[in-house]
Amino acid sequence: MNAVSLEHTERIWLNAYLPGVPADIDAGIEDYPSLREVFLEHLEKFRERVAYVSIGTEMTYADWQVQGVAFAAWLQGQGVRKGERVALMMPNCLQYPICLLGTILAGAVVVNVNPLYTSHELKHLLKDSGAETVVIFENFAHTLKKVITGSSVKRVVIAAIGDLLGTFKGAAMNFILRRVQKQVPAFNLPGSVRFNQVLKQGRALNHFPVEMHLDELAFLQYTGGTTGDAKGLGGGSTGPGQAGNQRHLAAAVPHFFADGELPDVHVPGWAQHPDRQPAGRETCTDDPAQGALQWDCRGQHPV
Repeated sequence: MNAVSLEHTERIWLNAYLPGVPADIDAGIEDYPSLREVFLEHLEKFRERVAYVSIGTEMTYADWQVQGVAFAAWLQGQGVRKGERVALMMPNCLQYPICLLGTILAGAVVVNVNPLYTSHELKHLLKDSGAETVVIFENFAHTLKKVITGSSVKRVVIAAIGDLLGTFKGAAMNFILRRVQKQVPAFNLPGSVRFNQVLKQGRALNHFPVEMHLDELAFLQYTGGTTGDAKGLGGGSTGPGQAGNQRHLAAAVPHFFADGELPDVHVPGWAQHPDRQPAGRETCTDDPAQGALQWDCRGQHPV
């Protein structure tokens, strides 16, 4: 909505804003030709800082960029082209921002998938989105197994909680979830590849920058499906519109979720990744009893 139309609009929604949430923001969106530049600017500017923490394991902005580029290179090596859909079916974990960044850098479209989807819900989303690549936490891979036949899915990446936690801690966490907590039901997805193997392969490949335009899709976000099958919504372009969304959320989210969790698969969750990080790192704390990761949105590092 432009400034002229705002002059003649009664902005009644402002009555619901909490104290401290600005009614208007100076997004500076004209500075970013695409969403990629939003990521790259902050990755470089804060490269030495910690961006995420998961179960005591830290990932800096520099690490995030290296891993994200590796994932982008792997996607391109697999033949993923600009505009193709990449479905991310994971709880909050270190793998999610890596895959989000890599998908954007490859010019593909991020399709966020609620990891708690039933097989019926997942089948509908895969058919509707046309996703050919799925990155899924192994805890939920059995759901994909039920519906992958007949879908457009060509490649599946399996992530596990211990992938990026180091050799010993990672092995211990995987053992606990698989053998003790029994939170990983049996599944068989022929041709699938493990997340760490994807990164290893990607690091051996070259990533080729993709030309992006302002009117091209970056996210395909689905509704919760409470009134029938989930509906896919264009979740922002690669251009300044999405950059503006992130600035808006950066201003508003701390007032609403200072002590809560924001799932990455929800709009306020993923939209914070490129822009709110400079205010502080994200802490992904695992709760094996719940079978999912939760994040703490409170900033840890002052700018």
